[in-house]
Amino acid sequence: MSYPELRRFEFTRNGHSNRRDDDAQPRVLFIGMDFDDHWLHFHLAGDAWVRTGHVYDCVLDAELVAGLEPQDAVRLGIEYQRARHRQGGANE
Repeated sequence: MSYPELRRFEFTRNGHSNRRDDDAQPRVLFIGMDFDDHWLHFHLAGDAWVRTGHVYDCVLDAELVAGLEPQDAVRLGIEYQRARHRQGGANE
């Protein structure tokens, strides 16, 4: 899946210079979330950008989910359920 660019990733900040490499771990770095609109903000190893994607798209992207730290994958799942609940999908 392709995700829109949010802003440039600051490699020199917080000791993330190793994230320039495609094999940096974690593969997907959880940056934050827009809880009102349910958008995940993340950095893919080797990418110059912080990207964003709606939780509905992100949970279906197996490669993205597999690249997250386990606790961040859980946060994504929780936010997905919150988004479904707010849309009335919890009763389906």
